[in-house]
Amino acid sequence: MAAENFGIVITNTLDFEYAFSNAPALNIIGISAAADPFGSGTEFSGLINLGTNAVSIGLGGSNNLVVFSGRVIGSGSLNIYGNSILALEGQSSYTGSTTISSGTLELAATSFDSTNLVLAGGTLMVVGDLYFTFTGNGTTLCVATNSTIGFDGVGEDLVFADSSGITWNGILNLTNYLTGYNYLQFYHAGYTNNSSALTKAQLAKIEFDGMGLGSAQLDQQGYVVSLGQILSPKISGTNFIFNLATVSNQIYEIDSTTNLASASWTNFTVFFGDGGTDEIVVPIPPGSSHQFFRVSSSQ
Repeated sequence: MAAENFGIVITNTLDFEYAFSNAPALNIIGISAAADPFGSGTEFSGLINLGTNAVSIGLGGSNNLVVFSGRVIGSGSLNIYGNSILALEGQSSYTGSTTISSGTLELAATSFDSTNLVLAGGTLMVVGDLYFTFTGNGTTLCVATNSTIGFDGVGEDLVFADSSGITWNGILNLTNYLTGYNYLQFYHAGYTNNSSALTKAQLAKIEFDGMGLGSAQLDQQGYVVSLGQILSPKISGTNFIFNLATVSNQIYEIDSTTNLASASWTNFTVFFGDGGTDEIVVPIPPGSSHQFFRVSSSQ
């Protein structure tokens, strides 16, 4: 299916329930940004019925946009592939699994009942200032191969069910994710401590903006935080000021030195994290031409 004009809206029902194959595939060539100055894409506003089938939606072209603004229903599964973007803007009440093999699934809807989200090389992009939870139907997250979850601004909350029983074989890169501003949570209903909703092996496969592995932790509420993530560093007068994203009950130590080649570090403070973002004010010693700081933590 190809769209030649920008802003095209298809109101008909997209119904896979009575497809001849139980694994039907539809390749949609949406509209490129160059041909669509208003960014409205090719929109399907009618009902999208997966039935009981394993439906594959191909996204032709490169960075083209296809929008499902209608309700997506059925007990079947959805596999997304290609080099473009599928935006779910309507209510998604289908209950099968969702696999992003390539391309981008853009979430701007307020409900999503798929039982399992599999990242298999594509990107899940969360857009808009919204609270988006998968836990109503117990949606787990599987990272099958190296994939990305991206946040487009500030204020997105993305909540999955406890996924500690799922094997992750790939690296999960979180882009534009700022602890205290965006929230990715893994949650087990009825648990007061959700710090085990991902395993240590899974946490070891999470990185932030491609900056390397090993800094991801879950706090007691199940939020993903970057261990010792330093935010908004600045010098104000004779003080070095920064915000530090912390994990609840984790011990943090801040040291300083004037010579990185030296093994001598001076401790400034030791404190317990509260799971939030704390402002740290460190005085700069008079006469220092250079001052280096380090943050370490322990259980």
